[in-house]
Order: sequence, then structure tokens, then C-alpha cells
Amino acid sequence: MDRDDHVPGDGYVTNVHFSLTGVEGTPPREICDFVHVKEWDFKVCNLEGNLPTYLGGNLSCLPVLEEWDFSRNHMTGPIPESTGTIPRLVRLKMQGNHLTGSMPESMGDLKALEWIRIFDNELEGSFPDSYKNVNGRMTQLAIGGNKFEGTLYNFANVRAQNANLTYLPNMCGMIPVGIQFANGYDLGGSPGLGLPCPEEVAGGWPLPSSA
Repeated sequence: MDRDDHVPGDGYVTNVHFSLTGVEGTPPREICDFVHVKEWDFKVCNLEGNLPTYLGGNLSCLPVLEEWDFSRNHMTGPIPESTGTIPRLVRLKMQGNHLTGSMPESMGDLKALEWIRIFDNELEGSFPDSYKNVNGRMTQLAIGGNKFEGTLYNFANVRAQNANLTYLPNMCGMIPVGIQFANGYDLGGSPGLGLPCPEEVAGGWPLPSSA
């Protein structure tokens, strides 16, 4: 990768797109030399290994990054906690990988975040309370095809435009109104969503009548 951040004239490299190129190996750390990059897209390639942890933090790597798209690759391991320290991140697109682990608590602090596209992975656990603070104007909330547990209650303030909640067999609880009216709203393969959780029923919340 050419490390020259400048382009002819007074411009800089702002977008790095290698989508559909068949690029292999692990994500190149040399990307950090391109400090003006707003979009880092390697979708539908052959990347492997863990997601890098060197973004965000002290702002030394991609300090103005807005879109991070590694969708449809072979990435493994967790979504790093450092993802929640990428201050301008708007679109996180990691669908169609082999990601595991729970969602970073720090991501709830990303005020600009509008796209959470993480469907078709192996992520698990529940969404931390910090997600009560996510951007209410959520363009994409696509979390289906994972092993998540718990409820969607921490997204109660979200008004999503698009939602993917399919194939979440371990989740339960009522659906926030702002998600129910999203485009693509579908609970196929998520039998517990839209119904009280077992502990809620045990606490006195009756199941709806089957009549």
C-alpha cells in the first residue's frame, strides 16, 4: 500500500475502497498513515484474523473515520472495545463474518453512530445499558443471525429506518415502538421477541391469550 497521503493538488486520500477485489490476509496497519480517511471499506474480500484494535483511542489512527466496512469477509474474534472510541464513526458494517463475543459497552457512547450492521455472525450476550445512549436516529439496526440474549429495551429511544431482527432465538421481550415500524421489520426465527421474557412472566406479566 502506497503510504503517500496526498493526491495531486491540495487534496488528501479520504476513501480507501478495496471491495470485491479478493484482497487476502489481515487488515493492513499501514492504513494509519492515511490520517484523512473517512471510509475504510474492504467488503466481500478474503480478509481474516481479528478486527484491529488500533483505531480510535488516542486518535493516532484514522481520527476522522466515519465508515468501517469489513462485511462479508472471514474475520473472527470480538468487536474490539476500542471501536467505541472512534469518535466520528457513523457506519459500522461487519455483517457476514465469524465474529464472536459480546457487544462492546463503549459503543453506546458513539453519538454519531447511525448504522449497526452486524447480522450473520456468532455474537452473543446482551446489549449493555450504555446502548440506551445510542443515536436515536438509527438508519440501520441489523443484528439478526446471532446468538444474542436478553431484550431490546436498551434501544427504546431509537427510531430506526431499517431493522433486521430475524433468527435471534435467544432473545425475548417486547419490541420498542421505534423499531416496530422500521422498514424490513421481521421476527422470523426469533420466537421470543415480541413476548414477555420468562422472568417477566414469573414476575406477574401474563402471556397473551391464544384465543
